[in-house]
Amino acid sequence: MTFSRDVARSSTSLSSLDVPRVILVPAPAFPSLGSVLDGRPEPGTYVLLYGEGNGGVRRYVGASGRDVVHRAGSHLRPRADGISAICLIVGGRAPMTPDEAFAYERLVHQTLTEAGEKLGGGQPYGARLASDHYDRLRAATGALALALADLGVVSGKVGARALVAGPR
Repeated sequence: MTFSRDVARSSTSLSSLDVPRVILVPAPAFPSLGSVLDGRPEPGTYVLLYGEGNGGVRRYVGASGRDVVHRAGSHLRPRADGISAICLIVGGRAPMTPDEAFAYERLVHQTLTEAGEKLGGGQPYGARLASDHYDRLRAATGALALALADLGVVSGKVGARALVAGPR
């Protein structure tokens, strides 16, 4: 390939990343959880935040390939004791596919683990995606991690640079 000084080219663009939307639902808003996405079922990832007696917070990362609001809400039944907030992660420009939801579940879990957060549950399996598709999700996870930090889902234990770098 010959380099041309007359044509600007880019291999990737940050504007081409479809960064998921992040919605934080605090405990007082749990009764209206079902209306968060206007009642539409959508695949997505979620993070439950549990308050601990010592003032700390424990997190649990999960996903649903069908209806993330219903799946996250299922943790509230029969008891919501200790759950201080639910963070929903859904598609940005378009709804996530089920495989994207499960891939983000693994990526978010890895990001929170590397940020030093206390997590319940084991490492999620993720999903099989083409490597270029997975690379785009992994790149978008950096911006997603900053949004999670802005909402307090990720504490200040790790700097923004490490969050943007994403999981190793």
